[in-house]
Amino acid sequence: MWRISLLSVVAAVLLLGGISQAARDVTAPGDVILPVPNDGDWPGNERVPQAIDNQIVTKYLHFKGETDPTGFQVTPSAGATVVTGLSFTTANDAVERDPVKYELSGSNVSIDGPYTLIAKGDIKDFAGATAWTRQTKGTTPIKFANTTAYKHYQLMFTAIRNSLYPASANSMQIAEVELLADVFTATTPDPANGKTGVTMGFLQWKAGDTAKFHDVYLGTDPAALTKVVNPMPTYAMYMYQGTLEPGVTYYWRVDERDVAGTVYPGEVWSFTVQPLTANSPTPLDGDKWIDPAVELTWLPGQQNAATHVVYFDTDKAKVVARDPSVLKATQPAMSFNPGLLAQDTTYYWAVDEVVSTGNVLGEVWSFTTIGPNPGGIKGEYFSNTSLNGLPALTRIDPAVNFNLVGVGPGDPIPIDGWSARWTADLDVTKADPYIFAVNCQDGTKLWIDGKLLVDQWVTPTVTSKYFSLPIYLDKGVHSLVLEYFDSGGDAVEQLYWSTATMAEVIVPAGPLQPPVRARAIYPQDKDVNTPQDIVLAWSVGEKAATHDVYFGEDKAAVEAATPADAAIYKGSQTKDENSWTASALDWNKTYYWRVDEVNAAEAGSPWKSSVWSFTTADFIVVDDFESYTNSSPYRVFQTWIDGWGFSADEFFAADNPGNGSSSTVGHDIWTAGTSYSAIVETSIINPGSGGQSMPFDYNNATNPYFSETDRTWSPAQNWKVNGVTDLVLYFRGNPARFLETASGISMSAAGADIFGATDEFRFAWKRLSGDGSIAIRVDSVQTVNSWTKAGVMIRESLDPLAMQVHMVTGAQQQVVEWMYRAITNDTVTTQFNTTGGTNPLPAWVRITRAGNVFTGEYSANGTTWTKITQADGTASSFTLTMPATVYIGMVVCSHVTNVVASAQFSDIKTTGNVTGAWQVADLGVAHPGNEAAQLYVALQDSSNKLAVVNHPSLEAVLTTTWTQWKIPLSQFTGVNVGSIKKMYIGVGNRAAPAMDGHGSLYIDDIRVMKP
Repeated sequence: MWRISLLSVVAAVLLLGGISQAARDVTAPGDVILPVPNDGDWPGNERVPQAIDNQIVTKYLHFKGETDPTGFQVTPSAGATVVTGLSFTTANDAVERDPVKYELSGSNVSIDGPYTLIAKGDIKDFAGATAWTRQTKGTTPIKFANTTAYKHYQLMFTAIRNSLYPASANSMQIAEVELLADVFTATTPDPANGKTGVTMGFLQWKAGDTAKFHDVYLGTDPAALTKVVNPMPTYAMYMYQGTLEPGVTYYWRVDERDVAGTVYPGEVWSFTVQPLTANSPTPLDGDKWIDPAVELTWLPGQQNAATHVVYFDTDKAKVVARDPSVLKATQPAMSFNPGLLAQDTTYYWAVDEVVSTGNVLGEVWSFTTIGPNPGGIKGEYFSNTSLNGLPALTRIDPAVNFNLVGVGPGDPIPIDGWSARWTADLDVTKADPYIFAVNCQDGTKLWIDGKLLVDQWVTPTVTSKYFSLPIYLDKGVHSLVLEYFDSGGDAVEQLYWSTATMAEVIVPAGPLQPPVRARAIYPQDKDVNTPQDIVLAWSVGEKAATHDVYFGEDKAAVEAATPADAAIYKGSQTKDENSWTASALDWNKTYYWRVDEVNAAEAGSPWKSSVWSFTTADFIVVDDFESYTNSSPYRVFQTWIDGWGFSADEFFAADNPGNGSSSTVGHDIWTAGTSYSAIVETSIINPGSGGQSMPFDYNNATNPYFSETDRTWSPAQNWKVNGVTDLVLYFRGNPARFLETASGISMSAAGADIFGATDEFRFAWKRLSGDGSIAIRVDSVQTVNSWTKAGVMIRESLDPLAMQVHMVTGAQQQVVEWMYRAITNDTVTTQFNTTGGTNPLPAWVRITRAGNVFTGEYSANGTTWTKITQADGTASSFTLTMPATVYIGMVVCSHVTNVVASAQFSDIKTTGNVTGAWQVADLGVAHPGNEAAQLYVALQDSSNKLAVVNHPSLEAVLTTTWTQWKIPLSQFTGVNVGSIKKMYIGVGNRAAPAMDGHGSLYIDDIRVMKP
């Protein structure tokens, strides 16, 4: 209905079509970004998100780069783009850390790859003879050919400046990274996509970078748009010459054409024309939790009425009929204050526009005021940092909006060293893509509908804000789980949400409601490869008295079912029965289920859950370890029995004494100070599997000299169905604690460091009396940190903080380090090392004692030895008054607490009076590590016939990667695999137990599969 001359608006935008656009940065703060490698080897306040935070005063610093590539993977929120350039900004200090080489790859599968190489090359500005100015963007263009639009990118820095101009760098740092794309499609529509109340058909957009002409399409059907202008315009704007109907939604698209005629189809956008009636009400139609002191506002219809008639009441019929008793105002203003309203009440209202031709009747809108109990989120607080045990404080919080300085969240929770889990029903009144953000000091995780959106269980030194990817939420109720821990200092945890039309705000009470609806615990929604006999488990709603269970093969039928639908309704469970068993399900089939929480005494009952789905496996799932929790009767050691057994409780009438072996299943979450928050393992899991595996410790150094766990089935399992032939399980061990072979020694250790007041390492030692030496070749080191150390040491005793000297390799940095502690119990050590990159493995290291003089040397060939000498002439030799008899040997320190690294030594030589066999000591802390022993599996049938199959390698338990063990069922000689009663997994010689090693394994995904 509007017509306007193009000349009247063209002047302001005439230049747009003629300006050549530069490539654009497609990254933005809040994009999902992951470090590579993701090893935690960075300062807490210099993490990878700071590489794309648009702040040159921050930086990403990774203690990698000197010998190993470092970088990140990112999913730009801009979507799939054709990146053809890069831009980098230097950080604040240490020029030797600047990256000088890059490799860029792309993926359209996932952020984890696989990746295809796009380009690699030099960062010339940063590699010049003169270092680039600090906190300054490079000016030499980094451009390359690329024609593929990728959703995910991996950028790796393969060399740093230190490799060209050696100094002492042990890390890479970068202030800002830009991925530059030539955007060929039209972007930035005006009117904005989805805009309402549009009054003019003047369309503008940001042209594609190579666009010469623009094809404009418009219509009311997004699948059948009509080209509306010919010839093609050369400016990025168009005035529609037709009539736009009031209240109608229009769709439009711009296809860009370059000079060669190549067409780049654009995205379909929409706008809605301002209607004749009053529109855009505030509160929105159907809104909940509205302040009783609300003021009502709206926008006028397109005829811009001078007078508006307002009807308002709790009786919808009266408002619809325009009953005079509910006429509240006839006024020029486009707002109305109804006065203080009643709580928890639904109101209806309408606004009629008075125009020259009469009244234009508006829609009837509604909203509901917030009640005296607006809801909130259930908070469970723990007096530890691992969500361990039962909560010490449970309450309903109005929101998650904490910034605690010098105080705790409430008695009896301490000021520092606590954790919390919040759960809520998130009531969404408008379907939309939502972005969640958590502003946090310390660690946090966020799930919506069981999907992990934020995973930052870390301890940064500054408050950090973590953004989710957009997640589309339908109108209705969704489950929300938020976890947090505070290790010390200020405690900050704030949960936000936003949409394209809603500014970011703290998620408030109202949308947050105590979780009255059931939430799927196992299986999770959309789980695959589940057992065909499966126990469905769910969380209990806050008001539930009973649970109504629905189960079937049709999603719509399950969603609509009532207790009258006998085929789908599976009955009512008591409040404490929050599980139901589905048996004999088809293989490789999807099923749907729902649980309604019921309490006739409460308003709102029943509370329907979402409809969840899972797909059964095309094999027999013996155990995937996903259903176990910290609560009885679902603890893993209550199914897989170990040597300890378990105590009687309300689910088990009698104690289980265990199986008589020396095994332990599961982590200890009860001992004070434990680092574990779950009985099962949640970090070391079989890739591509679920989120849990079974920890299994063996200790065959004590009677009865074998360790096993066993599971019993009643009735027996039939492993002869559907053509299955092989038992498959996945396992992972730990590297050898200490393993001596004819060719050398393998040894592993964890430990935070060997430096200052920290003495945490594994030490293989003998005794040296008088003068002597030890020399070894360090063949290889599994580096889990840039300062993972392996080498030789002499010390006065096995006590922490004893006098010591050591000469070790820093394999990743290709350095050799000399260090000594001159005084017993001193927390100060003296250390210096060779220049980075000068001592690659293999490398020899040696310490020699001559009286009280200890000398450290290194060699590239084992024959020519060199001391480390500093610029001031100080060399790796020092006088220490140690006892006549000392400890001499090899050390390994991973430099990461509780994370194991291994090293291989050879050409081990000692001189002087060195006595005894190698012995091993864990200094500072207990270090993980395995000793070689026989891994086995045994099956027992219902006739008690039993067969054992041993793994072909005695060193299987030393593997540090997930390994598949596939055992043909035919190898279980004499056992009826059609009637399996019991399965055993063990370490040791089951037939003839004898003293051997101890260690830890992880077991996952036990299956019986087809060939």
